[in-house]
Amino acid sequence: MIEVRDLSKTFCLQDQTIPALKRVSFKLEGGRSLAICGRSGAGKSTLLHLLGGLDKPTSGSVIIDGQDITGMTEKQESRVKNNMGFVFQFHHLLKDFNILENVMMPLLIKGVKKKEAVSRALDVLQRVDIQDKKSRYPQELSGGEQQRAALARALVHNPKMILADEPTGNLDENNSRVVFELLCRLNHDLGTTLIVVTHSREYADKLDHRLILNFGEVAGYT
Repeated sequence: MIEVRDLSKTFCLQDQTIPALKRVSFKLEGGRSLAICGRSGAGKSTLLHLLGGLDKPTSGSVIIDGQDITGMTEKQESRVKNNMGFVFQFHHLLKDFNILENVMMPLLIKGVKKKEAVSRALDVLQRVDIQDKKSRYPQELSGGEQQRAALARALVHNPKMILADEPTGNLDENNSRVVFELLCRLNHDLGTTLIVVTHSREYADKLDHRLILNFGEVAGYT
């Protein structure tokens, strides 16, 4: 269960105070999917970053499975983030490492033995249907294949929740559909909670819930 209570975020720019989010509140059951929608500048990415502990709110709370992550120490936050997978519009793959190595990287950093890391990386590459590209380098793959590799990297530690910020925004229509359907399948098959920032009404309508932001405020939640 994710519960957001009166979440606000203000940025200071020179002499100006800019409210990005204003008292946002909602609940999402574990294993469900949510689209965060709204115009550019509505606060969508800001909200996603706060949900993932990538930034701190000015006020309010983000409570995940009964734990308020906004008041945690860095060590406590790290444990919570181990249950999250992040996918962004830009894949951020390391160009000097092949796809298998890129997907293994989070496990190796955490001290997982190489044999186990290879096995788990191959498993998720098969899940996103690019296991045949494991020895290729990012620059040798299409945009859609690169984003699938980034999704595999986000899944390799078996997260309970995936946070995706415009994951199809840089892709053509066909690859966009493939990547989005992969996210939906993972949510359905694995019970992974899925939260997606998207401008697409078509994609938003395929998820369980929609949160609409307007100038940092909740304009609707269905």
